[in-house]
Amino acid sequence: MRDALGMAAEYNPYFKARLAARLKDAQPTELWNEKKVINHLLKFLRGERVKDTVKVMAIDRLNVLLGITVIDDAGNTKRAPSLDELLQNIPPFDHEFIAEVERTRAAGLRQAEAGERPRSAKGGTH
Repeated sequence: MRDALGMAAEYNPYFKARLAARLKDAQPTELWNEKKVINHLLKFLRGERVKDTVKVMAIDRLNVLLGITVIDDAGNTKRAPSLDELLQNIPPFDHEFIAEVERTRAAGLRQAEAGERPRSAKGGTH
């Protein structure tokens, strides 16, 4: 059985004219966005007449949209990495570089406090 909106869109001339005008003026993001996609996929999952294979595909898409799984370069879905896993892939800090930056900053602060002009890396002034 059709819902009331579907029947109105098909049979009611006033509704048909208003819908056509509204669709003409609507932005694509008003007609279709992530929230609407999720709602439509959830309808598939709740449908009694929907095949299990379609439900599995809907679950797969929902997982991707919600960041539970990701699609790799080969087109396969896999579990999305956790925050801890992502942080493990960040290279460690270069402690010597950080120490040099801190020494340079401290020297610049001392020069500023003494009223001197900061020196450039080549020994000149700015």
